[in-house]
Amino acid sequence: MTTEVVTKWAVIQAMHRYGGSFAQAIADAFDRADDNNFERLKIAFPELWDEYTDMARILAEQGRGPK
Repeated sequence: MTTEVVTKWAVIQAMHRYGGSFAQAIADAFDRADDNNFERLKIAFPELWDEYTDMARILAEQGRGPK
């Protein structure tokens, strides 16, 4: 298993690419948020952030993450 750090941009990209319409809308909000609002979104939707962080990590391990 790799210890590669997953960037927030990789998580947002996974949310955009693989999420449903709600997850995609939240990804848009993450993409537009300043640092303060970004953290507020992570607190408001921890299950989405965790799910797509895991997905981004798996994609990176498979070499399918953002370039």
